[in-house]
Amino acid sequence: MEPWIELNNKVLAGNAVDTRYDTDALQVYFQEKVNPNTVFFHNLPEKIRYLTEQGVWDASLFERYTPKEVQAVFDRAYSYKFRFKAFMGAYKFYSEYATMTPDRTRWLERYEDRLSITALARSENVDEALELVHHLVNQTFTPATPTLMNSGKANTGRLVSCFLLQDCTDNLDSITKTLSFVAELSKGGGGIGVEVSNLRARGESLRGIQNVTNDS
Repeated sequence: MEPWIELNNKVLAGNAVDTRYDTDALQVYFQEKVNPNTVFFHNLPEKIRYLTEQGVWDASLFERYTPKEVQAVFDRAYSYKFRFKAFMGAYKFYSEYATMTPDRTRWLERYEDRLSITALARSENVDEALELVHHLVNQTFTPATPTLMNSGKANTGRLVSCFLLQDCTDNLDSITKTLSFVAELSKGGGGIGVEVSNLRARGESLRGIQNVTNDS
């Protein structure tokens, strides 16, 4: 078992909580896992060039801003000197959000990188991006998981996580199409709700035959 997991498991012992183990787990996780396995870039232009050439970041995103504007957003993100306060927060981010190499052995993004790219991708101009990255880093605003995970990527998934399908009517074609939509949205990582008030209830008539519909 990895040492950071062992330490985190010691936080709760019986009914007692010892947060020192959480702090130790966080420190060990960065020292032994994250920092040694994060790809080093000499500067931001080198990072952008590499990640766009590798098809990780969307090259067209950087055509919307000048290099100086992009640098300003990244500088704003890093200026806060953000540090994770709990192990699980860091573990969640680096396990699921931060982009890794195709073999998933090294990280290509740090926390500030992902938030900077999200801010640039979801903004119309640099002023909006600067304001958004401020809220993202300081966690006064947190977008939906797919938005944070996929924004600014070349081969991105959906940017929203919840869908409500309201057009299902009481016929087989409509029900079949709705099920197809559910499958497609689910494949892209979406959570789906289906409004079914237009469907006949259990025990109603069908084609003139009484009490034949069911919920199967």
